[in-house]
Amino acid sequence: MPSKRYEALTVQELRKLAQGDIFRPADIVAQLYLGRRYAKGTGVDKDEKEAAHWFRLAADKGNAEAQRNLAFAIFHGRGVPRDDAEGIRRLRLAADGADAPAQRQLGYHFAIGHGVPADEKEAVRWFRLAADQNDVFAQYNLAFALASGRGVPTDQSQAVHWYQLAAEQGMPEAQCALGLAYEHGLGVPVDYEKSVYWNRLAAEQAHAESCSNLGWLYENGLGVAQDLEQARHWYEVAARQEFETAKQRLLKLRERSANLHTVFKHSLRNDQSITEYLETAFAGFVGLDVVREEVFRQASYIQVQKLRAQQGLRVPTAPSRHLVFIGNPGTGKTTIARIIAGLYQRLGILKTDKVVETDRAGLVAPYIGQTALKTRAIVESALGGVLFIDEAYALARSGAQDFGREAVETLLKMMEDHRDELVVIVAGYVADMDDFINSNPGLASRFNRYIRFPDYTPAELLEIFLKFCSAHSYELSDSIHAGLQTIFSREIHVQRQRFSNARYVRNLFERVIEAQAQRVFALENASKSDLQTILPADVEKGLGEALPADQGQGLSANYEAALKRLNDLAGLGRVKKQVQRLSDFVRIQHARAEAGSRVAAGFSQHLVFTGNPGTGKTVVSRIIADIYFSLGITLSNHIVEVDRAGLVAGYVGQSAIKTREVLESALGGILFIDEAYALAQGDNNNDFGREVIDTLLKTMEDYRDQLVVIVAGYPEPMRNFINSNPGLRSRFNHYIEFDDYGPDDLLAIFESFCRESEYVLDAAARAFLQENLTTLFNGGQTTDNGRFARNVFQRCVEVQANRILHTGEHASKDLNTLTTSDVSEALKEVLTDIPQSSA
Repeated sequence: MPSKRYEALTVQELRKLAQGDIFRPADIVAQLYLGRRYAKGTGVDKDEKEAAHWFRLAADKGNAEAQRNLAFAIFHGRGVPRDDAEGIRRLRLAADGADAPAQRQLGYHFAIGHGVPADEKEAVRWFRLAADQNDVFAQYNLAFALASGRGVPTDQSQAVHWYQLAAEQGMPEAQCALGLAYEHGLGVPVDYEKSVYWNRLAAEQAHAESCSNLGWLYENGLGVAQDLEQARHWYEVAARQEFETAKQRLLKLRERSANLHTVFKHSLRNDQSITEYLETAFAGFVGLDVVREEVFRQASYIQVQKLRAQQGLRVPTAPSRHLVFIGNPGTGKTTIARIIAGLYQRLGILKTDKVVETDRAGLVAPYIGQTALKTRAIVESALGGVLFIDEAYALARSGAQDFGREAVETLLKMMEDHRDELVVIVAGYVADMDDFINSNPGLASRFNRYIRFPDYTPAELLEIFLKFCSAHSYELSDSIHAGLQTIFSREIHVQRQRFSNARYVRNLFERVIEAQAQRVFALENASKSDLQTILPADVEKGLGEALPADQGQGLSANYEAALKRLNDLAGLGRVKKQVQRLSDFVRIQHARAEAGSRVAAGFSQHLVFTGNPGTGKTVVSRIIADIYFSLGITLSNHIVEVDRAGLVAGYVGQSAIKTREVLESALGGILFIDEAYALAQGDNNNDFGREVIDTLLKTMEDYRDQLVVIVAGYPEPMRNFINSNPGLRSRFNHYIEFDDYGPDDLLAIFESFCRESEYVLDAAARAFLQENLTTLFNGGQTTDNGRFARNVFQRCVEVQANRILHTGEHASKDLNTLTTSDVSEALKEVLTDIPQSSA
C-alpha cells in the first residue's frame, strides 16, 4: 500500500492492519504509522507508551525507520525506560539498514560521546554514509568536520563541496558557511559576489549570522554596492536575535552614520580651497582643537610643497602619508579619517575620498594561509582611498603563531606595491599602539606620523549632550548641567582608558530620551513642551542613579542624610564618634583651603575596621562610601566588596592580575576587603596572598587620589596583618573598632527587623526576649551579634507561621504579632544550632 494511503487511514483502520488477523499478517508499515500517530497525537490522544509499543513491533520485524523512532524514545525515556545502551543498539540496527537519518544521528552520538565513547572518525564515517543519501544535516556535519579537521584531515575544498550540496537544499546554516568560505577564500577563491548571494539566501530565512555577514558586506561595498542603510537593516535583524557581533557592528555603523552627517552636513564642493574644505568639515565640532591644528598643519605643508614643485624649487622628501591615530574610544578618530580622505583627494594624493573601515576580525582568518587572502581582498577594496584599521594593536597582541602577524606582513607588502594608491590609518589606545608600531620594523618605518586624540573634558561632553538634544528637538533644563558635568568628570577618572567619550554621551542620550518617552507616554494630553522637555527624573533614570547635588547646601544635605543613616543604626557608639571625627576633620580642612590656609598633608583616608562578625562593618563601609562621596573625598559612592577568594588565584602571577582587575573596578570609590588578615596567613613566602598585598600597595600608590581601601576583620589578626608589612602600616593608620552588641542593642536590631517586615513584638514577648538576651550576652553566646538577632527573628517568624496554621481559623488570628511562645521556641532552635555551626 502506498504511503499516502496509510496517511489517509483512520487510527482504527491502521490498528486493524497493524494487528493483522488469521487471514492477513500484521502490517509493519501500519505499525510504524500508528506509532507516529500516537507519538504526535494525530487523530488520537498523544500516548508515548502506546507509540513505543507499535514502534517496537515494527522494529522487531526489521523496519529501519521504526528502529530509529524507537531508539529516540529509549534515549529520551518517552513511553519506555531510558536506556542509552539499548538506544544505541536500536539506532545502529536502523543505520545498518541504510536509514539516512539514523546514520546521521549515530554519527552525532559518536561526535559528542553520548551512549558511546567519543570517536570523531566513526562520526565522520556515519555522516558520510548519510550524506551520500542526500541527508542535508549529514552533509552539513560532514562539511564542518572537513573544514575543522575533526576525525578527518582538513580539506577546505571538500568542505565547500558538501556545504554547497546542503545549501542548495535550502539549509541556512550551510548557506552561511558557504558565504563565509567565499568571503575568506576557504577552499575557493575569494568571491564577494558569491558571498553576498549565499548570505542573502540564509538572511532571508532570518539566519542571524548571515544577516550580520550580509550587513558587513553592504557596509564595506564588497560584492555589492556600498549601502549603509541596507547594512543597518541586516545588522538590526541579527541584533534582534541577540547576535553579539551584529550588535557591535550596528553600534559602530551608527557612529559612522552620525560622523558622516557631521562631516558632510555642509555641502562640500570639490572646487573649494583646501582651507575652505577644512573649515567647513570642522565646523560645529566640539573640542578636537589639537587634532584640527595637526590636520591643518599637514595640509598646509603638502600644499606648499606642491606649489614649490610647480615653481621648479627643490622639494624635501615627502613625509609619510600613513597615519597613527591614538586615543580612547569615542574621540572622533573615524570622523577625522573621513576628513583626511577628502583632504587627500583634494590635494591629489588619492583618486577618491573612499574610506574602508576594518579591524582584526576583517583581516584575520582562522586557518594558515587564509589571512593573507582575506587581508589582500580588504586592501584591494580600499585602493584609491583610505584603509582605516581600528584597534590595530590586536594584530600583534598574541604569540608568534598568531595569524595577526600574517595580516601585518601582507599589509606591509601591499602598502609597498600600491604606495601611490593607498593611505592606511591605524588607530587604538596610546600604549597599545606604541607597542604595535614597534613590533615590526616595517611598521615603524611607514607609520611615523601620529595624531593624538585627547579625551573630551566634562564641559565638552556636556556640550556634545546639548548638541544631541538640539539636533533632535529636545530641551534640557539648565539646572541639570552641573550634575551631568559632575557625572562626566567622575566617569573620566573612574573608567580611564575604558571611557568611551562621545560614545558614552550618545548612549546616555538615547537612554534619557527613552526614559522621557516612557514618562510622557503616561500623560493624558501631552503638550509640545512636554514632548520636548527633558526633566531631571529622565536623566536620572537614564543614568540609573540620582544626579549629584549642587555645591553647598545640596552636598550638605547628602552628607547629613548619610550621617543620619549611621546614627540610626543600633549601638556602635564608638564607631559613630570615630566616623564623626574623621568627617569633621575633612570638612575643616576644606574650609581652611577655601580660606587660603595650609591644610594637613599626608592624611590617609584608608581605614581598618576591627571587630567580631555581625557588628555592622559592611553596613558602615557602605555609609562611609556615601559620606566620602558627599565630602568630595571620592568621585563616587561606588563600593566593591571582596575577600581573599576574590583576590587570590591558583597560579603564580595570576593573583596580581586578578587583584589589579578588582582594584580597577573600584577606582573612584571604595574597595572593602573583608577578613583581610587571611592575605597574610599563608604557610610560607610562596603564598599568593603576599602577591595580592604587593599589588594592592602599588595600586594604592599609583592611584592615591582615586581609591580608598577599607580592610576588615577580627581585632588581633588585623593588627598582625597590618604589622606584617611596612607598606600596610604606613597606609593604614586609622582604626575603627566595632564593639560587640549589648543586650539592648540586640533587642533594637530585632525590633528593626520587625518594623521592616511589619511584625509586632508584644509586650510580654519583648520583656522575655530582653531578659534572655541579657543572660545569653553575659554567657558569651551572642558573639554573632547582628547575625544572631537576625537568625532569632527569622526563626520567630517561621514558628509564628507554624503556630497560626496549626491552631485553625487562622484568618481570624493576628498575623502580625510575635508572642512569648514564638520567641521562646525560636531561641531554643537558634541556640541548638550554634554548637553545630561552630563545630
